Amino acid sequence: TVGCASNKEAPFVSLVDLERGTLTAKVEVPGSEGLAFSPDGSKVFVAAPYAAFGPAGNAPGARPTPGVRVIDPRTATVTDTLATDHVMLPVHATATGKLLVGEVRMEPAPDSQLGRHAPGRLTVFATDDHARLGSVEVGLAPLTITSSPDGQLGYVACAASSTVDVVHLDTLERLTRLEIPK
Repeated sequence: TVGCASNKEAPFVSLVDLERGTLTAKVEVPGSEGLAFSPDGSKVFVAAPYAAFGPAGNAPGARPTPGVRVIDPRTATVTDTLATDHVMLPVHATATGKLLVGEVRMEPAPDSQLGRHAPGRLTVFATDDHARLGSVEVGLAPLTITSSPDGQLGYVACAASSTVDVVHLDTLERLTRLEIPK
């Protein structure tokens, strides 16, 4: 049985043999945040790079372009990158084959080098063919995502707004926003 661990600032994801408790491979990615296995276990989806803000691209000192890295755990290789517009923290695969990705958005602010939080985005991909199914605006700084057992509802906990958004995953409509006392 294969396990997987993200490594925030290390340039790899660790693949582990869970029965033996040994590291079996290091898969190169530009730092990583959350990860999720596809329902059948044939793919690992990794939010990368880790949440560093600043210019993205290929220039010296630029952070790598954000995107979900798709890893085949059998071959320990990155097989695809699912493009996102912003840095991601959480990823979650539903039982029905949807990949939920929480994008953290920042906007310029005159009093901060990092900027300030803008509404986050829940972006949804298919776990089988990696098609982008759509997105919906959520609260500030999506930090955790889960789904109902039937895969119909997504729950996005947003740290900076202290909210949980409930999203219908077929229509990508936000059904309600729960305000969490601080």
